[in-house]
Amino acid sequence: MATIDHSFLSKIGFNEKDLFNLRKNETLIKKLHDLIVISNIPVLENTNDTTYNASCGPLLLKLIQSFPNEEIKPESFLITITKYILLNKLKTGIQVEEAISFVKKEGIINDSNKLNDPNVIKSFEEQTGIGLNLSNETVSELIKNYFINKGSNLPDNLGKCIGQIRNEVKVLKFVDGNVLKQLVEEQYKIYGSSAKSSSSTNNAPKKEEKKEGRKEEGRNYNKRSS
Repeated sequence: MATIDHSFLSKIGFNEKDLFNLRKNETLIKKLHDLIVISNIPVLENTNDTTYNASCGPLLLKLIQSFPNEEIKPESFLITITKYILLNKLKTGIQVEEAISFVKKEGIINDSNKLNDPNVIKSFEEQTGIGLNLSNETVSELIKNYFINKGSNLPDNLGKCIGQIRNEVKVLKFVDGNVLKQLVEEQYKIYGSSAKSSSSTNNAPKKEEKKEGRKEEGRNYNKRSS
């Protein structure tokens, strides 16, 4: 196996610790290099061009490690996903995880007939959140509507609430975690009080009701009858 020049690794977003560990694994380095070369996207030559994702390394590594036994070939969905990453269409770990999940579920990693199928590509892009334009205003409105519909059934803990809303409002998993936390906090201040109030009411100790027994009329046996 020809030795790969490792210098390209420092151009695609790996930190010093990552580089130290990667240099011990020539197989992984070759796969990373092959993904970039076969995809024919000039990210290495244009690291200052925002058209390309110059921090793609960790995402590509996640992709490779999810398919450790797959050969990297031009007619493979590995290359399709790589192109989406390099062209800044798949930007986050969540999106890449969804892409991996889609390919595994559909069983199409090496199905060249599916590569140009418009229906497959449409489903792929929908599942991975490509093309979603979620402004802060849109996200805030989604959170508000969720809170209103849940009413007093909201968790009385903010952390649980963030996890629940991300799981139940599917598109929110593609929102940056810090942004989502901030927007949920803002809405929780308004709508979370009903959940806290309900929780306090449910958890309040119940007062024991005093049971009044029947009073029997006493009889005076010492009283003489006239």
